[in-house]
Amino acid sequence: MNNIELTDKLINRKNVLKINLNNFQQYIVLVYNHLKDKENEQHTNITLIGNINRNNNEIVIPDTVDTQYQLIIIDSFAIHLKSICVGLLNKSQSYTINFENNLFKNNLDYFKQSHVINNKRYHSISRFTNSNAINDVYLVCGTDVHRLINYKDNQKSYERAENEIKAMKLLKDNRRFVQLVDYHHDKDNQIFHIITKYCGGGDLSQKYKHLTDINLIIEESYISNYISQLFNILLDLDKHGIVHCDIKPSNIFIDESDAYGTLILGDFGCCKFIDKSTIIEYQDTKEHTLEINDFNLKTIDHEISEPTTFSNTNINATRGTIGYISPEAMNRQYAQSCDIFSIGSTILKLLCCHPDDRNNHQLFQTKREIKISEFRYSKQLIEFIHRLLDQIPKNRESLNQLLNQYIETITNNQIITFNLNTPFHNTSVNVTEINFGDEFNQILSIGVLPESLESLVFGRIFNQILSIGVLPESLKSLVFGDEFNQILSVDHFD
Repeated sequence: MNNIELTDKLINRKNVLKINLNNFQQYIVLVYNHLKDKENEQHTNITLIGNINRNNNEIVIPDTVDTQYQLIIIDSFAIHLKSICVGLLNKSQSYTINFENNLFKNNLDYFKQSHVINNKRYHSISRFTNSNAINDVYLVCGTDVHRLINYKDNQKSYERAENEIKAMKLLKDNRRFVQLVDYHHDKDNQIFHIITKYCGGGDLSQKYKHLTDINLIIEESYISNYISQLFNILLDLDKHGIVHCDIKPSNIFIDESDAYGTLILGDFGCCKFIDKSTIIEYQDTKEHTLEINDFNLKTIDHEISEPTTFSNTNINATRGTIGYISPEAMNRQYAQSCDIFSIGSTILKLLCCHPDDRNNHQLFQTKREIKISEFRYSKQLIEFIHRLLDQIPKNRESLNQLLNQYIETITNNQIITFNLNTPFHNTSVNVTEINFGDEFNQILSIGVLPESLESLVFGRIFNQILSIGVLPESLKSLVFGDEFNQILSVDHFD
């Protein structure tokens, strides 16, 4: 049986659910609001309030929970839906809940509303709060837990749905991006269905809220890791000529299977595709979407025009989220520089977890003033965020230049940890240790490694030829990963 204990624990004067687990799996936590119970509207009554695992097992009870509610916990890794339902709880109380994994049962009693897509039935678990006038987003289950996006069948929504599908097909099997499961255009009911994988670790906006609830900040080591991952995401998008147009915390999901968590980019409804040989301004509909926030939408009208060829790397765009959209995108000029700006704004938001810093992102949004605590974060990191958020697009249009500046940012006490799959450049002459992460698999040219280098470590996938003269004479320690399979001679170490 489940063991439920009343506790006195409060976080920021709010009640808390602590759920003790006996394994390392991910679980989805929902509340069933009984006061809002209406027949055949389970998805409006059942609300997702968080994702938990053994290391992150506390949830602050949100204000949206009814006075009395029932807790539903779903095993997100079960082949078929398995859940535990906990008896009525009171919003005014904090609880510690202990349960055993063998108590999970195949139970669809609470999830009777369903969608049939390509002859497969998906049961609705919960409607996401970021559903809007363009699409409804549901947590659903078939043989697995997925995310269902229902686009209303009009020209604007149809274009977004096409963008989602095209981008996810190009990025198939790439773990850095949300994966497409299925899709179907239901012309009879005027709905475009898209089924994607569900990311059980939540997203960065949820992580930000959780940390602010418990008065913690994101340490700089995590921020540096996130920057590396987001730049790797940009490099992969660039290979396919994709600009995302709407990078922000709520579109960046987390797989918490490793120490830092793997970032996964989703929601490609606003993305644009660049023809790199002849940059094309694609024909758009009359109405374009500019998201003021996750719930309110504003339309901007302009006349439909024929596709226009540009001599630069900008294409027409009007989509994005206020606070994360770049100045040039506001003027419908779009390029990779806009995604770089959005990453800068996303990182700035993550630097605002401390109570003294929580208005800093709003300050940036309204006055374009960048304020970051020098007590909590290094001068190098702060300067780098300023580069990402430069108001002049030309100053951030070169991803390679920013990557080189990033190396300077992460150089600490003569040590560099580099985890980007892009050519490595170094200007520091005092570095004694370089650790390449598992993402790096690029050729190293002669002279790129500093003459002061004593220790060099390569990650798991590195398997490039090392020309004679690449390794400096000062090197004392050299470590390769599992996939290295190149010949080294004594001449390499002369």
